Amino acid sequence: MHELALAATIIESALEHAGSLARIDEVHVSVGCLVMASPEQLAFGFETLSVGTAAGGARLIVETTPVLARCASGHETRAMIAQLGMESLMGVLECPQCGEPADIVEGREIVLTRIVGEERPPAAGRT
Repeated sequence: MHELALAATIIESALEHAGSLARIDEVHVSVGCLVMASPEQLAFGFETLSVGTAAGGARLIVETTPVLARCASGHETRAMIAQLGMESLMGVLECPQCGEPADIVEGREIVLTRIVGEERPPAAGRT
């Protein structure tokens, strides 16, 4: 279950980028469909591994994003993995416009897009 390792990385990144937040309530991520991660398993791993951190109790909100493929002629295709077929798992795609081989440009990444939480109160004596 690689979702646990992914969830650990998401938590680490969220804590690193939380800035002045005392508590994290929501973590939003964009996950390329070629990551092949179950949003439900990611959320479970996130919930389990975040206990005892500033992200403990936070919701993980996952947006699955399509593959972006581009051929040498510059044609671009966006599609979810179910539309592309098994060839996309091996990185072998054919441009639907010209039939030439197409390279996968996006679809393998996880991007932390937003963190929502509660700011730390100002330190006593500061204005």
